[in-house]
Amino acid sequence: MVIGKEYRQYQGKPDDLTYRAATVAEEEVCVATEKNRIKAVIVSIVFIVVVLFFGYILHLTDYLNIITIAFLSIFMIVAIVNLIRSILDSRKSISFEVAEGIMIYGFERTDSDSASSSGYYDHVAVWCPDQQIYLPSVKCSMYKYTIRKGDELLIVRGYRGEGKKPNFFAINKNPQ
Repeated sequence: MVIGKEYRQYQGKPDDLTYRAATVAEEEVCVATEKNRIKAVIVSIVFIVVVLFFGYILHLTDYLNIITIAFLSIFMIVAIVNLIRSILDSRKSISFEVAEGIMIYGFERTDSDSASSSGYYDHVAVWCPDQQIYLPSVKCSMYKYTIRKGDELLIVRGYRGEGKKPNFFAINKNPQ
């Protein structure tokens, strides 16, 4: 299944959009969204502690062998990479600029150890009709039952300071 096939000729990047300054209400939602990303850092740290604790329990019970060490190592590597990614995503922005778009499709987040879904969209494909630009993947964290195809979104560019890469993400324009 090809997503956004009819928009492919208009494909662009978030840098290609023209942004306007966020209103006070929009800025409050953007700040709250960035604060929620700090929770991902805490979850990653807890996961690392749990893996270490499980390894310690296995060591105490003499069940620690090459296979369990390999599995614990894989879990630890995934946890550390996730922690680094979460830390980089949770950096705060100084100011926010927004552009309007329409959700075309949401990419659902899945658990790393199973095929079950978590109920959140991790990325969304967005069409910006005013600027005729299609963004195939923009970061977001939206509950999939509160947003649907065709809903209006705001693509946010968070300014982090001179010489630093801006933070791009999508939020719901009309939150319920």
